[in-house]
Amino acid sequence: MKCFLTIAFLSVLFQKNVTAGISPPANLRTEVTSPTQVKLIWSGSIDDYSYQVRVKAISETTWSEFIVTAPSTNRRINNLKEGTAYCWEVQCCGKSKKDVSGFIKGEDFITFTDCIAPQEITMVRSGLDYLIVNWEDNGAVKYEVKIHESGVTDKKIYFTQNSTIRIDNLLPYTEYEIAISSFCNETDLTGSVFSESETFSTYSFLQNDFERLEYSDNNSVSSDSKINPKMFASAKLINTLGQVVSNIKPASSNSAAIYFDLNIDTPAGIYVVQIPGEECKRYFLQ
Repeated sequence: MKCFLTIAFLSVLFQKNVTAGISPPANLRTEVTSPTQVKLIWSGSIDDYSYQVRVKAISETTWSEFIVTAPSTNRRINNLKEGTAYCWEVQCCGKSKKDVSGFIKGEDFITFTDCIAPQEITMVRSGLDYLIVNWEDNGAVKYEVKIHESGVTDKKIYFTQNSTIRIDNLLPYTEYEIAISSFCNETDLTGSVFSESETFSTYSFLQNDFERLEYSDNNSVSSDSKINPKMFASAKLINTLGQVVSNIKPASSNSAAIYFDLNIDTPAGIYVVQIPGEECKRYFLQ
């Protein structure tokens, strides 16, 4: 009989904890702010009294635990290890110790390394649908480039081993914010903190007094062609006297053609377009 009563009593306790009516936390997210700090964020309810947060490196077994009093729903964690992967969980607590939700797991995060973010980010050139930017090479093995349209949170990420990058398929007339992170070692799971964002704009040849010149033939932009429209710097516009009128920059390209922007002040006449590695091609400009 004693054994039966003990089992029944434990069953009642278990039911009280499960049916306490405390909603679990939601919308868990992280903001890694430095090589040793992260901000953990979640949503609770008006009935919450406090929250229990626990964090640990994925490679370790011991949790570090923290109590956050409602209505605050975030906690900064300091003294973390740089370049390390962490996991974390949070539960909601009521006024009674028995009124607790289950722990909810947040997305794992990785702290930054102690690399230095790139400096002096500048724009080399912009076109209707692209930007070319470069920055000071600080000796990193690779760089992470983050770009998003100004005022928009959705971002795209690119990786490069060079200190310059061309980003295509952008919108004309549009401002973009770019920030860059350095990876010091091949084995780093994450890079440095991101640099301060720099804002650059694409443009339209219509608003900059340019007109569009198309260079195309059966071989000029095929996959086997020597031309790489994303990488060569410029072509030469040559008049009938053999004089170089201007260096013209590639504005955009597709599978059919390469497009250049010409200054609207270029006099009418017959010109030769000379692209590095290709035969010259004649054009009549009205």
